[in-house]
Amino acid sequence: MKTLTLMAEEVAELLRQRGETIVVAETSTGGLISSALLAVPGASAYYKGGSVLYTYESRKILLGMKRQDVAGLAPMSEAMVMAFARKAQAQFASTWAIADLRAWVWFLPTHLVDARSLNLGNAQCSIVNQKAKYIMTLP
Repeated sequence: MKTLTLMAEEVAELLRQRGETIVVAETSTGGLISSALLAVPGASAYYKGGSVLYTYESRKILLGMKRQDVAGLAPMSEAMVMAFARKAQAQFASTWAIADLRAWVWFLPTHLVDARSLNLGNAQCSIVNQKAKYIMTLP
């Protein structure tokens, strides 16, 4: 199985070839995705930024989330992680946004019709690496 670093290298190469950019909004992966992407030399060509949004305070300060941005959304839901991805993508004007929230992962390209999600089930430490590896497979 490929390591996260090798996957990040492949993603970085695709982003560079396409002239695309990426922003990451992480919760349970705790910066693992950003770390892998930033470990590739020349990351500034494609990596726009990232944040670990583990608390409401961090979401408010780092991503500019307001309570109204998630009003009516179930906590830890697919809809909530999609809101994080959309907010990050808009804030950084990025081609791609990746967000994770507990068991949900969202990939959000500029054209929303291509958005996709994955429910990895229970948010346990053992799935964090699995989640990060899945995230590293851009379409």
